[in-house]
Amino acid sequence: MILAVSHPLRRRMLRVLVDADEPLSLDRLTREFDLPIGTARYHANVLCGFGAAEPTRPDTGDDRGEYLYDATIDGNPEVEALLEETREADETGIGRIDADDR
Repeated sequence: MILAVSHPLRRRMLRVLVDADEPLSLDRLTREFDLPIGTARYHANVLCGFGAAEPTRPDTGDDRGEYLYDATIDGNPEVEALLEETREADETGIGRIDADDR
């Protein structure tokens, strides 16, 4: 799971998912970080692939609903500590994410 948060954008995305009261849509993550949809999808999928988040679909009665993403790190002190230790650097722009890094 640590590999999932090796990128500053994924750490920031995971913090938003942890702080949210409900699962968030890819569209919401795209707007939150001003990202192209493909970039947001890639990083959300990496978080899911390493078990730091999970995709769910709202119960709309069909399979066309947009995926929602929810953090799954509750009770993982190692990841929680890493997110807290890197928060200031990620939010103040140390190691800022440039367009080339997306």
